[in-house]
Amino acid sequence: MKEAELLQAVARVDRPAKRKRCGYVVDYYGVANHLAEALKAYAAEDIQGVLKDLRDEIAKLEPQRRRLQLLFIDRGMSPAPTEPAMEACVVLLEDPQLRDRFEVEFKRFLTTVDTILPLPEAKPYLSDAKLFAEIQLRARRRYRIDDGEFDPSLYGEKVRELIDEHLEALGVEQVLPPVSLTSKDFREKVEALISPRAKASEMEHAIRHHISVHFPEDPARYKRLSERLEEILRQHQQDWEQQVLTLGHLLTEMQADRSGDSGGLNPVEHALYGVLLEETATNGVVDEAVGRRLGDVARWLHALAIEETTKVDFWRRPVDQANLTKQIATALIAGDVCELDQVSTVADKLFEVIKANRRRLLQR
Repeated sequence: MKEAELLQAVARVDRPAKRKRCGYVVDYYGVANHLAEALKAYAAEDIQGVLKDLRDEIAKLEPQRRRLQLLFIDRGMSPAPTEPAMEACVVLLEDPQLRDRFEVEFKRFLTTVDTILPLPEAKPYLSDAKLFAEIQLRARRRYRIDDGEFDPSLYGEKVRELIDEHLEALGVEQVLPPVSLTSKDFREKVEALISPRAKASEMEHAIRHHISVHFPEDPARYKRLSERLEEILRQHQQDWEQQVLTLGHLLTEMQADRSGDSGGLNPVEHALYGVLLEETATNGVVDEAVGRRLGDVARWLHALAIEETTKVDFWRRPVDQANLTKQIATALIAGDVCELDQVSTVADKLFEVIKANRRRLLQR
């Protein structure tokens, strides 16, 4: 193959496709010797950077691996495929800036590995690819990044297969704690972690994630739980065993409190009551008569929400949603719940609670 025919053959691998980074030309015979002559027909700027020698890519692997290692070594930890070493790396990755740098460097490293595979030059780096993939997954799960999963779509097919096989062999679902603290075996998985610090970290971030996800459903309750979490961490800073014990009590409190039953209120009514109470209580105190009246308002708002939100296409109709907010405002004024200049703000907050609990309203 020579001249135009050779160029056409080479160009075919450059056709774009979804998630395709590059094309490979395997020259078994040596026709690439004619390539320089064929390329003379084109201007230098037309072909610059189009063809790359894999030897240039191979040369990138060692510096990329070293940069990954130094992210941890410079902070006193050498990555290794042992539980204590990986846990220490995960602890370091609690720093968001370091975690972002790690993600960037790791993606760059895996991209080059995928380009080199299946050449034997990639083999010395495969164990590092697996090690850092496991560290990444552990950190993503610990700190609840992108649902705590390894995202294979970010990498090439060969690397995806390599890492998928490794994580499957690891039995990652059995080894690492689940994302949700509501899982039945969450405490069992936490207990299996190697150190009090690891247990405390897992519990802390599971609670943070749970609060973040469910906060709109009951802002008053989850604000209280968030403040309690920060108080525990402040009181028992660096005392990991005491953190595990106290966070365990907080978990029990959260799980026991899940029914939301207080004064005969169901979970949605209790969430609405919490918003009303925040706007009414003085120094966190409200007298019994006011409390009963707010409970009645919360029950009425819950009934109104069921009536309105179960109408056909309610959540697709901004006009109907605005009408519900107006009815809430009218109820606040009629019940003398708050000052007139606060009515609009409180009505909006109550509507957001109703919106966050839309599934519960359907289960009435």
